Amino acid sequence: MKNGSKYQQLHNNTRVAIALLSFVGLLVEGPLSDFLVMLAIILWLWQPELSRWLLYVSKKYKQAVSHQTVHF
Repeated sequence: MKNGSKYQQLHNNTRVAIALLSFVGLLVEGPLSDFLVMLAIILWLWQPELSRWLLYVSKKYKQAVSHQTVHF
């Protein structure tokens, strides 16, 4: 999978998370509702940066795991 398609997949996953948080925030009442909707708004505003950061972290994690060796 190319980086562009991984980025698009992460971007789509964050879109789903934003939609779910918004929907659940509309269903519940009280302070939890406010928190969920505000979290969805923050994710929406930071979506491009968050997707790039998650892609960077996953790439670094895969590099770290691939360089580990097992010693018996």
